[in-house]
Amino acid sequence: MDLSLAYNFASTTNEGEPIALQDFRDSIVLLDFWSSWCAPCKKEAKLLNDLYLEYSSTGAKVQFIGVNIWDTQEDFINHLEAYGIKYPNVLDDTGSVLFEYGVRGIPEKYLIDPQGRLIWKFVGPTERIEIEEKINLFLGHN
Repeated sequence: MDLSLAYNFASTTNEGEPIALQDFRDSIVLLDFWSSWCAPCKKEAKLLNDLYLEYSSTGAKVQFIGVNIWDTQEDFINHLEAYGIKYPNVLDDTGSVLFEYGVRGIPEKYLIDPQGRLIWKFVGPTERIEIEEKINLFLGHN
């Protein structure tokens, strides 16, 4: 990856809180693009939530942000509640975040370093070990 700067979007989370990518400049961010009707996204929902909770419990400088695309507000909220998702999620109802990241299909995930640069892209369904290995690599863990 060319380490270009990630698009700094600002939105409101599913909990009604303002959020901006630049708020997490001290952390590695996993940005996950998903939809409620996407079978691989449903399969990854628990995996990503569990991984997020594990990193949170260790105090690691890792943040997950979900970006819902191609869904209604109702489907967005229902999915998050059904899977008990604890990390912030936003509904990209205008498609601006999707466009800026060049998302062509889902699921797609991006890793962003503490300086706000894109450092990795996962296309399609991804196994937990693959995500964990990349995050740990960029955290400096072996």
